[in-house]
Amino acid sequence: MSAELIGILSMGVALAALLLTSLKSMREDMNSSLKDVRADMRNLREDMRRMESRLEAFEHRLDSLEQRMARLEGVLDGLREALFGRTREVAG
Repeated sequence: MSAELIGILSMGVALAALLLTSLKSMREDMNSSLKDVRADMRNLREDMRRMESRLEAFEHRLDSLEQRMARLEGVLDGLREALFGRTREVAG
């Protein structure tokens, strides 16, 4: 073998080793990042579940408030009818 061929093959092997090493470190970095992303997504899912239960509790309280407001509106309508009905009877 000539010295040139040995030099070319040596450079090829060195470049392949460098490429494989850099690919390995990139893969490790990507796997690490992927684990972090998965952990963040898990935390977000848990937060969403907690928020969902709080939202359900809020909706329940709002429904209760709507019922109470409707009851008060009924009472006020009754009082208004009673007051204006008496006023009309007295005036009429």
